[in-house]
Amino acid sequence: MKIFWLLILVLSSAVAASAQTVGPLLAEGGKGRARGEFVVTNNGVQPMVTTVQAMTFKLSPQGESIFLPLDTNNVVVKLLETSAKIGAKQNHVFAYEVQCMSQQPCLVAMLPRMVTGLHTSEGLQIGIIVPHSIYLCADRAKDCRKRVRLAAGVPAGQ
Repeated sequence: MKIFWLLILVLSSAVAASAQTVGPLLAEGGKGRARGEFVVTNNGVQPMVTTVQAMTFKLSPQGESIFLPLDTNNVVVKLLETSAKIGAKQNHVFAYEVQCMSQQPCLVAMLPRMVTGLHTSEGLQIGIIVPHSIYLCADRAKDCRKRVRLAAGVPAGQ
């Protein structure tokens, strides 16, 4: 019987978690710099805690992002805030500045982790992460993402 209620809790939490959004999902920057922001929206009826972590990523030939610890030798990231409690039906803006010190493109992902769900005796909560990806090229911003994806071997249209 305990497993039945745990399953119901997981399914209801998953439905609640799917209502959270991040936008925009992508940003491009040229000359090795980017200033931007993304918005986390809590469409739920309960407050939600969100924490943001910056990571470097690379692309597989299938177009999948492979997240790695931030490459502090090549990338400087400034997040104005790393966490926020977002009220029900509210949104929060996270602003950032990123500087790429390399002549190679820098790929940075802001990973907002949104926690929703009930505190139970089993400690069950649902945390979802929807990345905001930043593509920085040393020369210009135009088509930076497209050029990086082609260099990684990702077929066009994927």
